[in-house]
Amino acid sequence: MQYAYFLELQQEETGRKNTRLFQLINELEIPEDQIYVDESPEDRTELKTLIDLLAEGDMLIIRSVRDVSEAITQLYREIFLPLQEKKVELFSCEEPYFCGTNYFTTLNNFLLLLDYYQSKRRVDGYQKAVDEGRVGRPAKTEAVERAIKLYNTNAYTVAQIEILTGVSKSTLYKYLKEGDTQ
Repeated sequence: MQYAYFLELQQEETGRKNTRLFQLINELEIPEDQIYVDESPEDRTELKTLIDLLAEGDMLIIRSVRDVSEAITQLYREIFLPLQEKKVELFSCEEPYFCGTNYFTTLNNFLLLLDYYQSKRRVDGYQKAVDEGRVGRPAKTEAVERAIKLYNTNAYTVAQIEILTGVSKSTLYKYLKEGDTQ
C-alpha cells in the first residue's frame, strides 16, 4: 500500500511547499485514510502512528526528510531504522537519494563519510598546531620569570606582582609549586 505523510506548513516557512507532494498524491490516487498529517514538528503523533502501521512492501511518500525529523540522529534511529526493519520503500519528493529501499544505507554511508571528514579535520588541525608550536604548555615567558623574581624578594604582594607583570596569581603559583623558582 502507498501512504503519504507531510507537515502542515505555516505561511512563514518559505522555500517549503507541499505542491509537488499533493500532485503526486492525486496522480497516485492515494485514499484520504492513507494520508497522515501533523501540524507541528514538535508533535509528530500521526507520523508515529503511521510508522507503527506500515508493513513490509508498503511505500511511504514524503515531501522531505525535514518533515519527519529535526535531527539527523533522530532520522537515523527513529525513522529510517524502523522503516528499514519493516522493509518499507521510501519516496522523498525533494531528496531523490532517499528514494527506494536504500535510504538507510545511503544515510549510514553519509554519516560515515561525515565522520571521516570531521576526523580528518581534527587530525589536520592538530598537526598544523604541532607544526606551528601551539601544542602543549607554552614556554615560560620573561614575564613569568620576572614575577617569580619579584615573589622571591618577599617585598611585594601577589596582587602587586599581578599588576606589575601581568602574570595571574594562578600562573605564578603553578610555577612556584613546580619548584621553578629561579
